[in-house]
Amino acid sequence: MSKADEIRAGAGLVRKRHEDGAPPTRAARPVRDKPVRHTVDLTPVQHRALAQWRTSAADDLGRIRVTSQQVLQALVTRLLADDDLTEKIRADLDQQREL
Repeated sequence: MSKADEIRAGAGLVRKRHEDGAPPTRAARPVRDKPVRHTVDLTPVQHRALAQWRTSAADDLGRIRVTSQQVLQALVTRLLADDDLTEKIRADLDQQREL
């Protein structure tokens, strides 16, 4: 069955439900399990400071390196779990808006 045939068949089911008086339903989407990419633009000063912080963190942790990816994942995880940090970030965002 071609994709066009699948679409026509699906449309036919929707029409039939509508004719029968049943409310239209949405097909459940599969849960996405692939990571979602985000990019961040940093100033050169922020980039350099983050690189230095990562190097220091790697030394403290006894690792060869700590990647920006690892740092951002840890930050997001902590942000979503820590109410105090959430409030601090919201305050920072509010100040940025005023600039």
